[in-house]
Amino acid sequence: EKQETFTEKYEKLYEKLDAKIDAIARIAWTNNTRRGITEEDSRPLTDEEIEHELLMRRERAKARHITEKKLLQELLNEKSQK
Repeated sequence: EKQETFTEKYEKLYEKLDAKIDAIARIAWTNNTRRGITEEDSRPLTDEEIEHELLMRRERAKARHITEKKLLQELLNEKSQK
């Protein structure tokens, strides 16, 4: 049986965490967010707007994750060279 590397464990943990963040964000966007400037024109977000917000969150998270992976790999490379 092949043992998982640190980066493989990191990837799995990141995917699980990202899914949980999506679920929490969906609840927050559904229950706590409204569109509109005044109380009179305030309305809940549509499903499409919520999906758009989640997509934008995922894109930001993906960009952060790519940077984190590069930094992690650099640290692991430095550690292995010592």
